[in-house]
Amino acid sequence: MKYTTQLLLLILAIALTTSCGDDTSGPSEASLPHFTFNDGNVWYYDMIDSEEGVEFLDKKIEEHTLSPSTVGGKDCLKYYIIDEGDKTENSDFIYAMTDESGYYIYYDELYEDLADNFTELRDLWVKYIDFKNKNWTSVDINKDTTFEDGTNLKLSFKLSGSLIGREEVTYKNQKYNSFITRIDLTINETLSKDGESEIKTTFNSIELTTINDIGNYKLRQARDGVFRDSYQVLTDHK
Repeated sequence: MKYTTQLLLLILAIALTTSCGDDTSGPSEASLPHFTFNDGNVWYYDMIDSEEGVEFLDKKIEEHTLSPSTVGGKDCLKYYIIDEGDKTENSDFIYAMTDESGYYIYYDELYEDLADNFTELRDLWVKYIDFKNKNWTSVDINKDTTFEDGTNLKLSFKLSGSLIGREEVTYKNQKYNSFITRIDLTINETLSKDGESEIKTTFNSIELTTINDIGNYKLRQARDGVFRDSYQVLTDHK
C-alpha cells in the first residue's frame, strides 16, 4: 500500500475546518461541535515538531476555502493547504461541504489501491464530523472477493468517528471551550492464494480539537494507536 500518500490524503481531508448517524437520539445541539466555512476563509497554523522532548516550529501553513462548485450533486467548496506565503494555485485541492448533519469530503477514490477493485470506495461523499451524534460510522465495507488469478481477498474497511472529550484552550489570548474528536481508519486484509495467506492490518487515527464557530484548533495523528509528537495548532483565521 502507498501508506504515506493515503494517510496524507486523509489528513488533508480531515484537517479542513468547516462549520457547518448512528445514534437515533443524539445529545443537545449545544453539546456538539459546529462551525462554518465560506468562500474566501483562511486559517493559519504553526506546524510543531519536537526533538529530544524540545518542541520547535517546523513551518507555517495556510488552509483556504474558495471556488464554489457542484460535485456529486452537492454544492461545495474547493479546499487548499499550502505553505505560508505560497500561491493557492500551487497546491492540490479537495472538495468539502457541510449541511445540518455534518461535515463531508468528496472522494473520486477514497483509498487508491483498494478503490481499483471495489466500486464502494469510488465517487462518494464521506462524513468526517457528525453535528448530531457523538459516535458515527462514515464507511463500513466487508468483502470476500476472488480475483481471476485465483487470489482471494477478505477485506474489512471502516472509517468511524467519535466525540471523545472537551478541554479549555487559549487562542489569541482568549479562553475557549473546545471539543476533541477522534477519527479512526481500520483496514483488515487477508490475502490468500495456493494455500498461503498474508494478513495486513492498518489502524490510523486523527485527533481534532475544535472551537465552535472558528473550526479546527489543533490536529495530531497516530499510527497503530501511537500519537506522533508533531501537531498543528491554529494561530489566526479570517
